[in-house]
Amino acid sequence: MKLNFLNSKSALALVFAVLMSGSLLSCVPTYDSGGGDPGSTSPDKKPDPDNVKSMYLYSDSGDNIAGLGFHRDGYLTSLTSADWYFASIGYVPGIGNVDYIPVNNWDVLMFPHVGEGLVAYSPTQGFVRMLIGAIVNDEQGRPVAVGLEFLGGFSGVEDPLELKEWSFDFDENGGSAVAELSGKKYATYQLQCRESWLKVRQSYSTYKFIYDRINIEVEPNPTTEERRALVTVRTSSGKDSTFTVIQAGKPEEDSEDEE
Repeated sequence: MKLNFLNSKSALALVFAVLMSGSLLSCVPTYDSGGGDPGSTSPDKKPDPDNVKSMYLYSDSGDNIAGLGFHRDGYLTSLTSADWYFASIGYVPGIGNVDYIPVNNWDVLMFPHVGEGLVAYSPTQGFVRMLIGAIVNDEQGRPVAVGLEFLGGFSGVEDPLELKEWSFDFDENGGSAVAELSGKKYATYQLQCRESWLKVRQSYSTYKFIYDRINIEVEPNPTTEERRALVTVRTSSGKDSTFTVIQAGKPEEDSEDEE
């Protein structure tokens, strides 16, 4: 007797539980290390974080994770106005290896693959890391469900963020500039600066939730003394990187004229 997966949620739930438990070896991703056994699992598997959740999403059922659902055409997307975005980091041996937020290649839908790690984002949920554990098709080969592990509250890479430039020079008139993050791995961060004559704020180039730019605004210098400020870029995991803003003082003759 054939099971009709499209109409039998209990059967589908059973299949999903087996797939996610690793009992079916065909659903465990394999890796070619470039010389070893191509069927061996990656030796670089990182420990899974605590409190990881597992869930299966049915197409056509309305099941969702805060508005994120599985479309009948086989992709993850927003079922409501939740505004979910997705970015893949490729095949990974475990959800612990989903350890950074991609800077580029975000989209509003994602065709998942078993063993694929990805990061999802919505304005209400923030960044969520995910691992695709199973995809179930009906008798016609159409996708009817996806099984995944997920964990919210993700802040991204635990290394300090890097910038394309580490120092910015201004004349006595002040002005504006933009500091840009470099690299492909992102983390949420805060800016710290103690100088009142310098204003810094996060901004973005492409995606409104990836703040890969820092706007710099410098006020005119009313003195003849050069002044410097140190700006700290502190990730949510507490890793710091810094850049310097240097402003020249007014020429001596300008000060004398004003007197």
